[in-house]
Amino acid sequence: MTLTNAPKKNADAGYLRHRVTLEEFEALYVENPMFRERRFELLEGEIFEMSPMLDPHAAALTFLGRELNQKLLEHAWIIQET
Repeated sequence: MTLTNAPKKNADAGYLRHRVTLEEFEALYVENPMFRERRFELLEGEIFEMSPMLDPHAAALTFLGRELNQKLLEHAWIIQET
């Protein structure tokens, strides 16, 4: 896969940064098993690896998801990601 935008040099860190489109990010997920085994996020064209979700975080998400579903049942759909 090729990236559509030219890399930009980060003067502070001395590394190249590539902007990635949503389509390129999704293709990486399909083509690369590493993307399915670990957590990544695409923010403003940059890919960030996310740390694993720990038990307290998962518990908080479950609690908040239940509360939001109860409060907003008739007004919104709540879709919880893990």
